[in-house]
Amino acid sequence: MDVATTQYEALKAFLETHLANEKADGSRAGAKEKLNRLTQVQFFELSTDVYDELTRRLMDSKDAPFLPVRDEFHPKRNQARQKLATLPANRFKDLAVDIYYELERRHPELKDMKFSKPAPQYYPPNNKFNNNYQPTSPGQTTIIPKTGTVKQEIITDFQIQKPTSRPGAPADNNIENNPKPYVNGNHSNIPIPDSMPPEYGLSRAPRSRSQSTASSVSDIGNHYMSMASVTSSSSKGTRDTANSQKLNFESLDNLMADLGDIIGHKKENSIERMRSDYEFQIATLKKRVNDLESELAESVNANGNSRIHSLENQLEELLKINEQQKSQLMLLEQEVMQLNEERQQQLEVTNDVKKEATSLLEEVKILSMKNEELSSEKERDSAKIQSLTKAVDEWKNKYENAKAEMNNMNEVSFLDVDMLKAYLERQTESIVQAIQTLLSSIRNGSHVNELSENITNIVTIVANVISTCQDFFGSSADAHYRLRGDSILKNLVDCVNKLGEMRETITNDGEGFMSNRASKQRLASASFDIAKFTKELVGLFE
Repeated sequence: MDVATTQYEALKAFLETHLANEKADGSRAGAKEKLNRLTQVQFFELSTDVYDELTRRLMDSKDAPFLPVRDEFHPKRNQARQKLATLPANRFKDLAVDIYYELERRHPELKDMKFSKPAPQYYPPNNKFNNNYQPTSPGQTTIIPKTGTVKQEIITDFQIQKPTSRPGAPADNNIENNPKPYVNGNHSNIPIPDSMPPEYGLSRAPRSRSQSTASSVSDIGNHYMSMASVTSSSSKGTRDTANSQKLNFESLDNLMADLGDIIGHKKENSIERMRSDYEFQIATLKKRVNDLESELAESVNANGNSRIHSLENQLEELLKINEQQKSQLMLLEQEVMQLNEERQQQLEVTNDVKKEATSLLEEVKILSMKNEELSSEKERDSAKIQSLTKAVDEWKNKYENAKAEMNNMNEVSFLDVDMLKAYLERQTESIVQAIQTLLSSIRNGSHVNELSENITNIVTIVANVISTCQDFFGSSADAHYRLRGDSILKNLVDCVNKLGEMRETITNDGEGFMSNRASKQRLASASFDIAKFTKELVGLFE
């Protein structure tokens, strides 16, 4: 019952204007009789298919040019459902009228139901059933359609020739002239317009309402009759309920499959009938135009004009305010652009300052580390200078003592061998101390100047020893001392020369000399040779 109510409400809303003109048509008895012969299941399936096609046409979706195939339906029924899309608007409206009255006959309680009236809804412009919709302004109280709408309504609503009361039609004329919603398979509320426009672009001869209805109902009726005969023969042959229902279902599928043939069943109309139809349409069109003109004149009043005038004044004020705001907005945009540019420049300057500050901090850190290193080196150098100063003073004292002794020995002429031996022993101790100081300086990585001074001290002491021994050997020494002493002195002279050369190298390139391990070893070897030959010289006089 809920499905029948939904279908009835949708058909009633769709056929409101059409049903008002169909009341006077008395040529529907044959169609009514043929629909009466359908079983409840057959009629339910037929009304469902027509309702689905009405839903598809009202939605007017380009993605669904016909009803989609459903797996639970018989293939012939799916084919017939798709053929419903080929019916012109008037033919489909005839079929919808037949279904509407048959629903009233089978469910009389539908006549007494009151259906809610929804608010008018906007139809999309691409809907072919509502392509002349015009929204009303707040000040209007009467909807004034365009000329195309008037022509469409007259052609759709007054295609009859003999208005008579329709059997089984509702008695009241107060059918609400507003869109009604219906419920589709997706539970979406789709608005249904008051009337359906004729099929645009359809090339066919004009026909009266009774002819169109008679043709479509006759085609359906013939199929109803054939279906009934098949059902009757089936019941006589088997008397089986299940087989009868199956045959009825197949007969309904055949009925739905042949609905598409309605388009081709056209009857030829006479010239007089065509002329009478056009004369009637012209007369009704003139009457409709006169009524609309009178409604238009009544709708224009002083309140509407004053309302329009006030709205125009408000619009002018708003336009002025808008212009002022535009100018202010332009000024603000310019200020914003300037501020953005200044901000960008400040950001660039800030980034540059940050980079410079970072680089300066790094340089300060490096300089601080270098300063600490230099301070530590300075402290080490100060300590070394103090130690070297002490050593220099000591060596000066030793040098002065040695010089004084040498002068004394020269005066004595070293006539005594024991005196020369004592002199050589003292000088040997001085040479050994000087060599130890030099070796410790090499191991500790002392400064170049310190190394040069140590070498100078050794060279000076050895040179004095060589000079003293040469004087002794040349005066009164016997041949034994002279022969062995000259070879030892020659070796000492060679060692002194080597030390002198290495001292010059250290003076010119001290860091390179100290970084070279072989150079250090040569310096140490020359020092050891001097100590060795000095001991041999002392041993000569034992």
